[in-house]
Amino acid sequence: MIRRPLLLVPLLVLALSACQPTVTAATSPPPTTAPTKTASASAAPTAAPTPTSEPKPVLDSIYVDGDALTLTAADGSVIASLDYFQPQADAVAALTDALGFAPAPDSSNSSPAFDFEGLKIVGPPIDGGQGWTFRVSTTVASVRGIPITTVGGAGVGSDAQSLAAAYPSTSRTITTWLQIGIPSGSYGAVLRADDPAGAVTSMLVPAPV
Repeated sequence: MIRRPLLLVPLLVLALSACQPTVTAATSPPPTTAPTKTASASAAPTAAPTPTSEPKPVLDSIYVDGDALTLTAADGSVIASLDYFQPQADAVAALTDALGFAPAPDSSNSSPAFDFEGLKIVGPPIDGGQGWTFRVSTTVASVRGIPITTVGGAGVGSDAQSLAAAYPSTSRTITTWLQIGIPSGSYGAVLRADDPAGAVTSMLVPAPV
């Protein structure tokens, strides 16, 4: 009896199996995630600087002499200075701005005038006078606390006899009142005292003395 080699078949199968390539299942790459955009912080708007204006000068005194009307501030600076050949309207405007109120038209004079509560800017005299385009006339010592003075601090309310003694050559009694002339600059100031023994009651600038 012939024996068949039975072991050759399984060995052949194993050998063939070993020669077959191993197939590996393909794996999908992980999904790509788009990068997240980070919102940048908006720059806070910068406020534009608020423009600052220079403070308005505060009127401290009104000075009148034979050459000009001068308005001076509390810090000593000159707000306005007008000689008497400037337009009357310019003097009215300067006082209106400095005092903070408008004058009342005044028709009691022979020339057009504007009244700042007793301080008047009078137009040129009818006869032409010295060619002035305005003059300053006052029956008050101050307007809303702002003093009105001429040379040496003289003005309405000053002692008439003391001024007459200081300016004897330009002072004289006219009927019942005293006129005092104070020279200054090209012309001067004329002060009047209704009572020669009392105080000055009015002042006119400029005027010949």
